[in-house]
Parts: sequence; C-alpha cells; structure tokens
Amino acid sequence: MRTRSVAKMWAIVPVLGAMLLAVLSVSGAFAGEAEAPALESQPPQIPEIVAKVEGEEITGEELQQAMAAAMRMKAERAASDPNRDPSQPPEPLNREDAERVLQSLIRGKAIYVLAKRAETTIPEEAVNEEFAKVKGGMPEGQLEQIMAARGITEEELKAKMREQLICQKFFDEKTKDITVTDDEVKQAYEELKQAGRMEKPETADVAHILILAPQEGAEEVIAEAKTRIDAARDRVVNGKEDFGEVAKEVSEDESSAPRGGVFEDVPHDRMVPEFDKLMFELPIGEVSEPFQTRYGWHIMKVSERDPARPVEFEEVQDEIRNAVEARAKNREFGEFLEKAIADVKIEILLPKKEETPALPDAPAAAPGEESGKAEEPELPDEPS
Repeated sequence: MRTRSVAKMWAIVPVLGAMLLAVLSVSGAFAGEAEAPALESQPPQIPEIVAKVEGEEITGEELQQAMAAAMRMKAERAASDPNRDPSQPPEPLNREDAERVLQSLIRGKAIYVLAKRAETTIPEEAVNEEFAKVKGGMPEGQLEQIMAARGITEEELKAKMREQLICQKFFDEKTKDITVTDDEVKQAYEELKQAGRMEKPETADVAHILILAPQEGAEEVIAEAKTRIDAARDRVVNGKEDFGEVAKEVSEDESSAPRGGVFEDVPHDRMVPEFDKLMFELPIGEVSEPFQTRYGWHIMKVSERDPARPVEFEEVQDEIRNAVEARAKNREFGEFLEKAIADVKIEILLPKKEETPALPDAPAAAPGEESGKAEEPELPDEPS
C-alpha cells in the first residue's frame, strides 16, 4: 500500500500561477471530465482589463480562465468524494468566490512587481525546462490542443511560467534564512499525537465497478443495471480480464473509473454502509458478488488492508518539518507582503460586487490569504 502523505503544505507563491493553471487544468484523474459548477448568476460583461498593478495588467481573459480552472477544481473535488451522490451536480460558485480569484490574481501580480523591483531574474533555460516538464507529463500533442482551445501561444504560456518562476525565486530569496529546529519538529509531532492525530486507522485499498441505478428507480432500470454488472463480473472472473481495465471501460463512477475503479487508503465509515462492510470482510484478491447500494450495482476487489496503528515520529518527521518550516516562511513572507503591497499601485477596473462575478480558490497566492496576510499552513492531519 502506498504511504499516504500526512502533511498539508503550501507555498505562498506556487510555481504555476492562475493563468498557467487555467490553461493546464485538465482532468487527468477522472474519466469524462467532471462537469464544472456554474456561477449562481452570470456576471455582466467583463472588461478587457480587470485590474492594473503598477502597469502590469490582469485581463478579463485571465480572470475568466482562472475562474474556469477553479470551477473545474471544485467539480473534481466533488467528483473525488466517494460518498457523494453521482447524480447531483456540484454546488455553484458565488460572487464572493469570484472576488477571491481576482484578489489572488492581484496579489500574485503584486508579488511579481515586487520581484521585478528587486531585480529578481531567472535564466531562460529554467523556463524551457519547466515547459518541457509540463509538456512531457502529458500525452503527445495534448498541450498543443489545450493551448489552441484556450487561445494561448507557446510564447504566452512561457511568459506566464517565467513570471511565476520569478515570483517563486523571490519568495525563496526572502525566506531562505528561515529554518526550524529539531525540537520544534518534535514538539509539533507531540502536539499532534496528544490531539489524537497521529493514529492511522484501519484502511483498505479497494477497486470497484459501479453501474448506476438508484434503488428508488424503475424496476427495469435496476434489472438492466444488474445484468450489466453480472456481465462485468463474468469478464473478470471467468474471462480472466483485468479488473482495472474492465472498470475503465464500463464503470459509471466518474471519479474512480479512469484509475481502474481504485480508492486507496479508505478508512471505515468513508463509504456507504454496504460498501464499507464488504470492504473489510471480502478476502483479499477476491471479486465480490454483485451488491446494491443507493447508487446502483457494484462489484468490488480488495487488494490490501492496513491495520490501525500509531504513526511513529520517524515516518512523518520530514513532512512535519516541511509543514512547520512552510508555516514559518509563509508567516515571514506574509508580514513582508502586508507592508510592501501598500506601496504598490493597484487599480481595480471590474464592476463592484453588486454587478460583478465570483472567484474560487486562489490559484496564484497563498491559500486563505486575506488582506495581504497569508494563512498559516496546517500541520499534518489525520493519517487517513
């Protein structure tokens, strides 16, 4: 079973900014891309330029791309919840969401302005390397298709990469002297342990195939789904086909089908009761008989179980160190930014809240950052 990261860590300036994230935000983990939630109400015409930060412009197109990326991310988070109702669309975004996105773009641009003032530069090879890394992580031709669909040229994409790499370097330079001691790391672990957050529950790695058919639905729909799940099981058990490949082909669980129906490190009470019970009773490696939940008909295969146990310090000390250090760096940089941004000329050209769009999670600035002040990153959460 893969060791799951037990720390949540953020950098205040992600390498890929909002525009780059919007361009590259394609669903790699889900089969048919999850339907993005819509805004609760459509905004009026977005100006060509929505904000200026000391001459650096934020375009309406950038804002729309960032909003679209955030909407896709919200939809994918909803799709990845194994206990959600697959028939329910994601919740819509609201205008406050949109404003947060714009503020994140403004903060990101302000950091870039401050980095330029400090004459922070990066070699062109670094941009080319980053571009090659992104391109190499996609199927051949996909990046070009995405850029064409978004109306972005390679030069424009590299310009955004350059900007964000400069911001990252600026952040790194401003926080390079921030370190944490072994005692601070150990203290953080002990605090988490005392809070009961260093106990790893019993978990299972499980794969399933789902044919949708709500239990309250028409009898003929339920019967047809049962026929289809029986056929899928026959292909695996008698036809000796790979469970994951069959799941990719026939499963109607959009969140898990692309990865062969797999959910990893699933603890008790995460899934619906019928699924949860069988997940911890089914012999390892055996394909279950078809079973019904409120979503429809399933078959399941458990590949591994990990018993409940304490998480030892040695397992997580590096992650805790990174989290504690990230918190210290974010605090230091947040204090710097809160003062420095007051000296940056910012002009917002988007209509005010009553007339304007909404923005999702800030793609270009520190998570939870408000009024130029960064939220401290969380220490490790429960191992599950």
